[in-house]
Amino acid sequence: MTYVLFKSLGAFTMGIGILLCFLLYEYPKNHPSITEAELKYITEGQESNMSENRPAIPWKEILTSVPCLAYYYGLFGHMWSIAYFLSVHPTFMGRILHFSMTENGATSCVPFVMKSMGGLIASFISKWLTKKNYVGVNKLRKGFTFVGALGFSFCMLGIFLAECNIVINILCFTLSLFSSGVALAGIMIAGVDMTPMFAGTLMGVASTIGGLSTVIIPLLTGYLTTHETLAEWHVIFWISVGIVGSSGILFAIFGSAEVQPWNFPDGHNSTEPNEAEKQNDKEYGTIEKSKT
Repeated sequence: MTYVLFKSLGAFTMGIGILLCFLLYEYPKNHPSITEAELKYITEGQESNMSENRPAIPWKEILTSVPCLAYYYGLFGHMWSIAYFLSVHPTFMGRILHFSMTENGATSCVPFVMKSMGGLIASFISKWLTKKNYVGVNKLRKGFTFVGALGFSFCMLGIFLAECNIVINILCFTLSLFSSGVALAGIMIAGVDMTPMFAGTLMGVASTIGGLSTVIIPLLTGYLTTHETLAEWHVIFWISVGIVGSSGILFAIFGSAEVQPWNFPDGHNSTEPNEAEKQNDKEYGTIEKSKT
């Protein structure tokens, strides 16, 4: 069964790669089914030579502003929640709960399916709330981040209280990653909201800091669980609760999904669209209506 699954996933991935060779185009103008109006909407807003017009990266603000620092720690906590279950929790299930390798592998897959479901559900809810103008983007990003971090923390406390109860353990760590999935509509895309102009730079710095969790967790677990006892694992649980929970709280308090003032180059410190952009929006709206 494992052999068939392994080959099937490999064939599926290869199929996607083959399809991309035929369906993906480097430039919009090369796409065979694009209309002239769509092409005009895309190309008129592009700079003719971005290398000459690209503003300097505001490194000082990216590295020191309070919303950015809250974003770094928020993403660090979110990635900690994922890295914990990806790297060390299977060890807990094998050595403490005495799962066989087959049981461990099958059980460890379930939470990541739930994480995907949590992300999809949160994304649909986020889009609906935004479209209806019920909640602003800033509150949405903070809210989903906070709910995801809080849900993960409560589920980790459930694992702590469950001790060796297998059913409660499985239920709690499944729900914990579902909660982490909810944060995909929050902290994971807040960087784009904060600075559309320098989103790549900001998210690169944040991802580097967040990625440190994948190094710290295995090393910390190995150092603290030398005797492989339940009490030692409880320390790991509390550390995870503290880091992930505090990351959600701090981002909700000090973070932001508002466009930062330093996002705008000199002389372009307004988020209002210019006349060309308004005209493009009008034309594109006509295109969308004609399609429907």
